[in-house]
Parts: sequence; structure tokens; C-alpha cells
Amino acid sequence: MIQIYSTEKKDIFILIFKNRQMKKATLKNKILHLENKLANARMNTYVGVTTDLYVNGGELYINYGENGEKTLVMCTEQLFKDLPFIINQVIKDNAEMQKMYLNDIVKELKNIDYTILKDSEHNAKIVNGRAVTTSVNHTL
Repeated sequence: MIQIYSTEKKDIFILIFKNRQMKKATLKNKILHLENKLANARMNTYVGVTTDLYVNGGELYINYGENGEKTLVMCTEQLFKDLPFIINQVIKDNAEMQKMYLNDIVKELKNIDYTILKDSEHNAKIVNGRAVTTSVNHTL
């Protein structure tokens, strides 16, 4: 059996005490950090991708999350009042991205093989960018 002298006992006790204090401080810091994250999460809701939108009883329901497991509910009356500002800000913020998408759409429209739109039943064809049929009184 190893004998521990009183000074060694004191040193071991101090080490154990300091270790416990450090653990308590670390746990307190973690708790504080998590409490701050929770408070922030309660103040903010980030909706990245919506999975479902519907209106019921004057409220707009926006389901979001990976599987639509979260729901944001908004008053449609207030949303309608806010729509001009929302639209303006979204357009401004997304202007460059929207230009890129619009250019891509225009490019793709120019490359479409419109002959696939030919309707054999009505003998339709594209004339001046419009689908027109040679059948009587039919315009597509």
C-alpha cells in the first residue's frame, strides 16, 4: 500500500478541486452558449426552401425544412400590406441572379426545336412564333 503524506494529499485535493472547477466553468460556458443560441433561434427563423404553401382562415402557412417538418404562419392581411416592400427588396437583392436566369431562359427559348410542337391531328405548325392549325376555326 502506498502511503500518501499530508502535503501530497493536499496537492491531490487541490488538483481534484481545480479539475472540478474547470469542468464546472466549461459546462457553464457551454450552457451559456446554448442559451444564447436558443434565444437567437427564438428571435429569428430562416426559411431556405419551402415545401408547401397554403392559406387557411386568413393565414398563410409556409411549410419548410428538409421534409417540411417546420411551419411558419403569417397573417395574410399584414403580408398583403408588406408585399410592395418585400417584392421591391427581393427584386433589388436578386437583380443580378435574375438577369442571369432570364438570359439563360432566353437562350434556351432560342434553341427550342419548335417542330416538336407540330400537332398531327390538327396539322398545326409554327407561323410567326405562333402555333397555327390548318383545320377550320382552330388556333393553338
